[in-house]
Amino acid sequence: MSPFSIHILGCGSAMPTRSHVPSCQVVEYGPRLFMVDCGEGSHIQLERSPLRKSRLSHIFISHLHADHCLGLFGIFSAMRHMGRQEPLHVYAHPALEPLMRQNMAFFCSSALFEVVFHAIDAEKAVIIYEDEGMQVSTVPLHHGVACAGYMFKEKAEPRRSYAYLSDTAYSPMTPPLVRGASLLYHEATFANNLAVIAQAYGHSTTLDAARTAREAQAGHLIIGHFSRRYPDEKPLLKEARSLFPATDLAQEGKTFSIL
Repeated sequence: MSPFSIHILGCGSAMPTRSHVPSCQVVEYGPRLFMVDCGEGSHIQLERSPLRKSRLSHIFISHLHADHCLGLFGIFSAMRHMGRQEPLHVYAHPALEPLMRQNMAFFCSSALFEVVFHAIDAEKAVIIYEDEGMQVSTVPLHHGVACAGYMFKEKAEPRRSYAYLSDTAYSPMTPPLVRGASLLYHEATFANNLAVIAQAYGHSTTLDAARTAREAQAGHLIIGHFSRRYPDEKPLLKEARSLFPATDLAQEGKTFSIL
């Protein structure tokens, strides 16, 4: 059975803190590494991790807010310095492509590798990637801008799966799209006493995340994307566990294995 692990490189929200950097994760499945979101400093976090950068083949961007995609250009530059030659695939909203091409031409004109861009439609739940062992589907989210989560699903038994739900307000339409996820990551930017603010900004509270996990019948929940107003996330964890006990905090450097 192939190893299937989630490596947390960044779990903060828009403003970095001394404790957290913006969103970035790496899904490890067999020999491949799939990056999900790529906030500022992701290349530094990847360098600090035990993961081999050469194994990174695909990057999936949820939406075009800076704290979820600004690190792409650091990744490209790092790969150029490594002498990478294999293609690097990027999946994102189509508006990112011209900016990405301009950046590559300006900073990485001598790169030996090709960046292959795949435009996604964040409003549709469709398979966008498939290989012999894994398929990846989009999950429409509700954030005020085009925003997609991603469902990583093993094709062979035991059909383990991982759902990544980035910035989003709660919606009853989401749980059916990730039903039965072995592991589910859901943003929980705010505690529940700030539910009105969360809704206004297209974000979720701890209880929104827990409710989605419960309705999706997920096996395990990870919460992240913490607002900088919380220097200690333990109260957020306690609140989420009150509704969905199998919950843990995302933390930089932490790895969750799907067994």
